[in-house]
Amino acid sequence: MISVTSANTVSSCHIRRGQTAWITHLHFSNCEEFFPCFSNPLFHKGKLFCLSAQEEKLRIFDPWDDRLPYYNIYFPPYFTRNWKCYLIDCNEDLLAVFEDFRGEWMHVYSLEKSERRSDWNIEESLGERMLFVSRTASVSATIRGIVSSSQLQNKVYLPRFKGEDGLFYSLSTRQLHSFGHGYMGEDFRGTKEHLNCAWIQTNFCQYSTEELNWCTHLDILV
Repeated sequence: MISVTSANTVSSCHIRRGQTAWITHLHFSNCEEFFPCFSNPLFHKGKLFCLSAQEEKLRIFDPWDDRLPYYNIYFPPYFTRNWKCYLIDCNEDLLAVFEDFRGEWMHVYSLEKSERRSDWNIEESLGERMLFVSRTASVSATIRGIVSSSQLQNKVYLPRFKGEDGLFYSLSTRQLHSFGHGYMGEDFRGTKEHLNCAWIQTNFCQYSTEELNWCTHLDILV
């Protein structure tokens, strides 16, 4: 869990099986003023990535670098504040999905970092990948070997509905589509967004009763 306790302090908390309380670790204090936006922060390759609510920038916190504990990467200059952005860890790549508030366009960028500079590269296609975005968490998935896989790939799935049908954005058609009734649209008019929701990746592993017992000394089954 990530917490921004003030404009100048960022901390993180974690809990493990068998523990009954969160353990807090103060990572950064007395840093340059920063207000995160309502989008999920992301741990990626040992660093914490947070989107700014005030400027078109991404702040990266590095807990292992005492010399430069944080730095900023700015978005492409033609972006304005009339968009949402979602961060996704996708096969070791950091992706950012930019969504127009009206739903008129959506772009996917990957962050390419080197020792001297960082560049945003636009992704014209996701290939076999699928992206699932929301304010609370965004995930990626890849499916192969099933007949309908090509119908699911290269799309961004949204927490938004047209009636009772879920919406997705296709990078092939550059338009919005829905499940069920074959809706195709150019913006979000007539649709509704679910703000308090999250995507969950299924896990088909089988666990024993002992493994599911979170706090063994309290005998609580989860």
